Amino acid sequence: MHDTPALGGGQLGPDLTNIYERLKGRKSLSAWLMRLGTETMLPIFKDRLMAANEINALAAYFEASAGESPAEPAVNRVAFLLMGLAGAAALVFGFDAIWKRRFQSVRRPLVDTTPVRGHR
Repeated sequence: MHDTPALGGGQLGPDLTNIYERLKGRKSLSAWLMRLGTETMLPIFKDRLMAANEINALAAYFEASAGESPAEPAVNRVAFLLMGLAGAAALVFGFDAIWKRRFQSVRRPLVDTTPVRGHR
């Protein structure tokens, strides 16, 4: 979809890029959503079909996004990589700040009170 810039869509579900245009309008899109058109959707919705208002909301969303160009997958991958690197760096610095003085309360008294061999 055009409005998922950072993480993109994914590979598990059906490709919804320009679905409104591919199915030629709201009527056939609503019919496709009602009959659980893919293997991925079947286990999720077999016990609970989508309500009419949910189908209408999805059809309206796809209609409103008709003609929009989808987000670039290469840009999505770079953004995802950069977000991952920034998150990893934040975790490393965060743990460093939290654990910086973890040994001082245990080690310092041991070092200060333990006599060194050969010295009195």
